[in-house]
Amino acid sequence: DRINQSREQAQRAADFAKQQEEERSAVEPEVGLVSSKGASIPLKCTHIRANVLDLVGTVQLFQQYSNESNKAIEAKYVFPLDEKGAVCGFEAYINGKHVIGEVKEKEKAHKEYKEAIEQGHGAYLMDQHEKPDAWTVSVGNLPPQASVIIKITYVTELDVDQDDII
Repeated sequence: DRINQSREQAQRAADFAKQQEEERSAVEPEVGLVSSKGASIPLKCTHIRANVLDLVGTVQLFQQYSNESNKAIEAKYVFPLDEKGAVCGFEAYINGKHVIGEVKEKEKAHKEYKEAIEQGHGAYLMDQHEKPDAWTVSVGNLPPQASVIIKITYVTELDVDQDDII
């Protein structure tokens, strides 16, 4: 009887821990490039270019990731951005190809992404994350042993705090 009680307590604790992790993940999305199985894709380097004019910042963020596995993967790039920011550009550089994002109607974009993946082509799809302070880019068919550079351009309103711009 004590063994059954211990098992039940252990199961309740495991269920609680799993629920807490799911709630944490829903609140704090993992950032960076993550495979469809949840594994982080290694970040190799980051480069930032920023211009400030009055209280507006324009930022270009370059991040290089490497698929070190021996098979093509589908992944999601999660990019946090506060409510004062707006994404205004997306580009990807992979295997000598330069992909420039373009704005499309949501359903059409999702359909084209799915078709490209099914045909074995590389594809990218940027969308607002479930949370309002994050964006996701679906990165489909990232080739094995390949690197990808993701470039996000965004603008953001800067805050003033006692004569300092932050």
